[in-house]
Amino acid sequence: AEQPSGRENEVETIHSVSRGGVAVANDEDEAALAQLDRGEPLQPGQAPAGEVSGQLQSDWRDLLGEWETIKGRYAINLDSVGQLVFVEDHSPASLLTGVLQREGEFWQVDVKDEVKGDVLFGSLRFKPEGEGLRSYFKPVHRVDWDRNGFLARRVQ
Repeated sequence: AEQPSGRENEVETIHSVSRGGVAVANDEDEAALAQLDRGEPLQPGQAPAGEVSGQLQSDWRDLLGEWETIKGRYAINLDSVGQLVFVEDHSPASLLTGVLQREGEFWQVDVKDEVKGDVLFGSLRFKPEGEGLRSYFKPVHRVDWDRNGFLARRVQ
């Protein structure tokens, strides 16, 4: 019999985190956040993506949660290994996911469609703006980013 890859559990974890509106995937993530709140350094692998020169970017927490634009809803959460993960679930048609990385003033993600076998869908970049989150999309076949983007509001 074929051994499971573990990817199924990862997707299941992401679903439960994003659908529950919870920004952390497990007790380890909660402990890491508490450790940061106390001003204590994290061990390698404890910090979400975007650690630069040993200093955690201060604005990554502003990204966590469920967001809504005129195009739909998505979530940004910490996964079980402390990475910032983008999830936009349109099951059964598509499940768009990716891991965010810090790129200058933006957080950027290459978005793949898991339903279609991890086919690259495009790229998104995010930047906090006021109480919201501005996102810019770039389809696979384009070089330039969307100029205006969309302002998301946090879903309460």
